[in-house]
Amino acid sequence: MQFSPAKASHQRPSLLNSPSAECPKEVMDSDSLQPLRTFERFDLVSNTTLAGVQYGIILVLCCQCLPMFYRDYRRGDRPKQVMILGVQALVILVATTIFFLAQTITMVSAYIDFNDGGKGPLLYVCLTVMVKSSVMFWLFIGSMPITDILLTATEGWRIWRIWENSPYALCAVAVHFVLYLTKVGVLIAGISMYLNYGPHAGDEDSALKSNLEKLAAGFDEDPNRKSNLEKLAAVDMAIQALQAIQQFVAFCLICGRIILIHRPITHLTMLQPKSTQFTNLVTMLTESYALSTIVSAAMVFTTPAIASKSGAPGELIIKMMCRYVEIISYYLLLYRILSGRAWNRNTDRELTSLQWACHASAISTGSAVEAPPAIARRPLPRGNSANWNRLTNLPP
Repeated sequence: MQFSPAKASHQRPSLLNSPSAECPKEVMDSDSLQPLRTFERFDLVSNTTLAGVQYGIILVLCCQCLPMFYRDYRRGDRPKQVMILGVQALVILVATTIFFLAQTITMVSAYIDFNDGGKGPLLYVCLTVMVKSSVMFWLFIGSMPITDILLTATEGWRIWRIWENSPYALCAVAVHFVLYLTKVGVLIAGISMYLNYGPHAGDEDSALKSNLEKLAAGFDEDPNRKSNLEKLAAVDMAIQALQAIQQFVAFCLICGRIILIHRPITHLTMLQPKSTQFTNLVTMLTESYALSTIVSAAMVFTTPAIASKSGAPGELIIKMMCRYVEIISYYLLLYRILSGRAWNRNTDRELTSLQWACHASAISTGSAVEAPPAIARRPLPRGNSANWNRLTNLPP
């Protein structure tokens, strides 16, 4: 859920001066509550409309992959791999659905059933989601690590697949997983701190409201609580930064390797058609999780802006996008794998563009002569530039 006490301190100077039933309407609509109303609007839209659109995209991509799963399973070429991919995609979809339903139910209850009550929607969210023994709290805490582990495993597998024929393959995968384990360690520390300092289910409404009023007032009355919540905010920022670094490193490893392989092929064939260049670009962007990397970077840069009144709404939207865009990137990659267009262990050893050029030349001349096998099927050599000289000087 997007609302937390650490964030409320900057947005809600009178948050939890939430008006009671007997407060006049003029007080509720005063200028002092305008930042709160803006925060609530963006919170509602980001957690319902934006989340629903992104979940719909995930569902459509999953439905597109189902016929391919069935086709590959009936074909029987790689039944174990197809089964593993299918179970993984199903688990990710179920965990995402649980997260989305819990999120939607909470927001509907907060902004429809309790919008006019004495607590207000954000205080209702704090009392029902952020308490440590509530069902919604454990639904959120339980569904997010499942998808995170599976998505990270898939990302590491793609790094291994692309670097498989390189002597640095293990180093590339190790860097990725070391960053992930670092993020997990910080996340566990943050959850432990929250379980110690966060609200309890047994807290009375008035007690929690009083604590949040102190939070909105600047922690002047309780410096210890201020220190604890500042630590939680710092841990949250560190987790987001590590997530962005992990995504960026994976992007560089995958995209850099693909560019390293495609550049000599491009120089060898001299000129490629525009369609091939566009296909190579799409391959790099999809295989390297470029969309997820961009959103993670935007999340890190916009989080410090929450200290200003104008920064929080944008931070809410980008944080919600970050949650679902990672899953969208996974299903885009899965679609490429099932359609046979993803990078495999032989891609960097085959001059596919040169094969296509030879085949097209034979068709255009009407000749039945096949392309020379020494060129069309020769694997991509490794080593120094002397190998390339031998390849380019082959006899016709």
